Amino acid sequence: MEQTLFRQLNTWRAFTLKTLQKVEENQVDQIPEGFNNNIRWNAGHIVVIHDRLTAQMLGEAPSYPKGYDTYFDKGTSPKDWDDAVPSLEEIKAELEGQIAKLEQKLTGNLDREPLGNVFDMPTIGDLTVFSVGHEAMHLSTIHKLMKFTKV
Repeated sequence: MEQTLFRQLNTWRAFTLKTLQKVEENQVDQIPEGFNNNIRWNAGHIVVIHDRLTAQMLGEAPSYPKGYDTYFDKGTSPKDWDDAVPSLEEIKAELEGQIAKLEQKLTGNLDREPLGNVFDMPTIGDLTVFSVGHEAMHLSTIHKLMKFTKV
């Protein structure tokens, strides 16, 4: 189970990074009608939620860069950003290194009961599958944003 789940984490992250490589600079911060956030927010949100969920499950503090939650947490908005918001390149760098860090933390722990279980799932592995689905959902949103911001 562990290696299968790690392959899924790596596969979906590769999809996310490949997609972000195709984003044009003028698309990064556009919020088309019908959307609440932009491509940069969705990419940063993936970093925050994967990290925080893993940290909560293991009873640890999140390790994402300081301030990321201010910009990319659930309920935040690009409309409230200041000039210190991380660039898409900085976010991509976080995304590139994140899965290896998560694998280190999760190895040997997937069958354990999670601490801080906000979704009432029986194991850390189950919550990690949820986290993979969450990334896929935001990747889909990024694809839609790319389509609606194409110039």
